[in-house]
Amino acid sequence: MMTKYKWWLAAGVFALTVTWTLEARAKGPDSSGVAPPRGMPACSTDVLIKAYIPRDWIKSPPHPTYVRLKGDGWAGRYKHGSARLWNQVFVTFNRGARKPELRKAHGVGRSTGKTRNGGFVTKTARPKSGDLWEMAKWDNWRRTRVWVHAQGSVGLPLIRTAPAIDYKVDVKLRPVDNCRRIAYTITGTIDGFPGYAIYIGNKMVYHFDPYKVGNGPTALYPYRGDVRLKQTGSVRVRR
Repeated sequence: MMTKYKWWLAAGVFALTVTWTLEARAKGPDSSGVAPPRGMPACSTDVLIKAYIPRDWIKSPPHPTYVRLKGDGWAGRYKHGSARLWNQVFVTFNRGARKPELRKAHGVGRSTGKTRNGGFVTKTARPKSGDLWEMAKWDNWRRTRVWVHAQGSVGLPLIRTAPAIDYKVDVKLRPVDNCRRIAYTITGTIDGFPGYAIYIGNKMVYHFDPYKVGNGPTALYPYRGDVRLKQTGSVRVRR
């Protein structure tokens, strides 16, 4: 009888040991605490969409107070340059994770206007809920593709009658070459003004300069030069 109880006790200890071992192996360095399946190493990147004015100053629309508005300059195209609006999503390719989104953020740049008497006024727009947001989710049931969506619709705080900067951008990401590279597809619509830059990791994969196609601030008005996006490619991932 004692031998029978010892056998059951040994079986229970073995089962608990196996369970604890599997749970320990499942914990990984990412925020989900779940390691990727064998054969698919985890990799991560970020997607940044930014709208910027590629001039230092631009002429203000007819207004009793302002004569010029400050832009972001040529440096606005770079990842860490200033911008009018921006969305950023950090994603991980890890099929064991419940969701691919590590974290997300967005922001609005300060607007500065030069007044008719030579002074300067600075304000920052405060977008309402739903005017500036982003998200990421798995794009297929096997959790091997990620869909990132970002959109913005924010006006100029200095001139409330000015049309808003509007854009809706979708970026689909898929790891290739054993997660050494990430293939992407960019679709969506942006206003014909201002300029736009899209980054995946540290690589700028899309850039639009409105002045190169003859667009100005009037392209902010509806149906005055909206640009449709359709671009594919791949970028190397640092691991």
